[in-house]
Amino acid sequence: MGCSTLVLEDIVKKLHAKPIKKEHELLVSRLTVLGVSLLSFLLALSVVGILRTITTALALTTSFTLLILVDIYFPRLNRKAAGFWIVLLSLLLWILWTCFPQFRIGPELIYMEWIGCGALFILFALLTKEPANRLVPQEEKE
Repeated sequence: MGCSTLVLEDIVKKLHAKPIKKEHELLVSRLTVLGVSLLSFLLALSVVGILRTITTALALTTSFTLLILVDIYFPRLNRKAAGFWIVLLSLLLWILWTCFPQFRIGPELIYMEWIGCGALFILFALLTKEPANRLVPQEEKE
């Protein structure tokens, strides 16, 4: 369910200029859950598939981990425009890693993810000014 929400809210709605009807949102969510479920089943048919899936899934969380860690420890560097593009870069790097082995940096995908997402984050921190909304709620000081 989290994957369908991510795809719908952070990818489909960002790339679609007009508001999406509720029926289309439901269809996108259901198709995403179906696709992820089928992919998970196919990969789970072998032990190698399971291990590769776990490693890839951990690498794909790099973008989220980076955004959350920066929000906790360096909130002044977090920019509103960065989140979508960092998550998109993470997915594009995964596609590059999977389809074009000659573009690999390091022995595992996670190294390429940290380098790429980190570099893009630094670019956004230096070139844009609008701060991001806080991901981690702050306690009010009295």
